[in-house]
Amino acid sequence: MLIQAFRDRINGFYLGPIKKLNEDNDAFAAGLLCVTTMDVLSRLKSNSEEVRKRYVHWLATEIPEFAQRLPGKKQILADIFYKHFRNGLVHEGRIKDGGQFSYIFGGMITVENRFMIVNPRQLADNIETVFNRYMAEVLTSPEEFQSFSKMIIRDFGAEIARAKRP
Repeated sequence: MLIQAFRDRINGFYLGPIKKLNEDNDAFAAGLLCVTTMDVLSRLKSNSEEVRKRYVHWLATEIPEFAQRLPGKKQILADIFYKHFRNGLVHEGRIKDGGQFSYIFGGMITVENRFMIVNPRQLADNIETVFNRYMAEVLTSPEEFQSFSKMIIRDFGAEIARAKRP
């Protein structure tokens, strides 16, 4: 029941709306919801309270394209995405340093003239795959279920307690 409620929440609040936005070719709004969804999902796999650490680690391990480095750069693409896309959108309502969401380029991540361009349709597909894989792990692994349960209590404990009251 708890797993299905969480799955419904992720599909209803995030993945479903992202699909609709991508169908309407609304790259910015779809990308913004992708960024938010990745914030949620990165919490599933990490107990770290340091947002940057868990977000970058999640991106680099769950979506391998983000583990790549730009030629001549020390940073991996996950670091750049976190700084320019995630932080820019969450804190300033914009993508920083010329980054953008676009459907024009073929790959999920394209770097043109030092600017990162991310295809939100392909990003959403990767996010959904990662989410479905994680939910399957929660259903089959007692350790993953335990970790999942702790995360749910950590994030939604007050809401669950209120819902149980008559």
